[in-house]
Amino acid sequence: MDAIIEEEIVGSRNHSYLQTVLAAELFNLNQFVVYTELSLDINSKEYKPDIALYPFETKIEDFQEDILRMIDIPLGVIEILSPRQFMESILDKFKLYFTAGVQSCWLVIPNLRLISIYSNIKTYQMFYEGEIVDEILNIRLPLNRIFR
Repeated sequence: MDAIIEEEIVGSRNHSYLQTVLAAELFNLNQFVVYTELSLDINSKEYKPDIALYPFETKIEDFQEDILRMIDIPLGVIEILSPRQFMESILDKFKLYFTAGVQSCWLVIPNLRLISIYSNIKTYQMFYEGEIVDEILNIRLPLNRIFR
């Protein structure tokens, strides 16, 4: 696996907006626990996808305890391409996520209004109109609800 390129990731208005909208839409499906900017511990290294999806049954019951780095692997992750981010670095993360047990990875490209859903590093579908369909996680969302 290629080394993951360290780059300057700067938040942007579009990135923040899409992260919020996607998290809200996925939360409203009542299928997942949705986390933004959650630190994952994979091979003793920290990774922080924009959005991580866990089974709904794992919802937080006790707010008295917290976890700084999750060792449980999410079902799905979503990465939103930032203006100064390289797509190759996200794909390197996807390789790592799939190896760790993530079932589905989404790549959101804001300026193209495009979402690619990967079921493994070599198999993906691109959505730029109509409905987003993630068959692995059983998600269907109208694309116009994301890019409003």
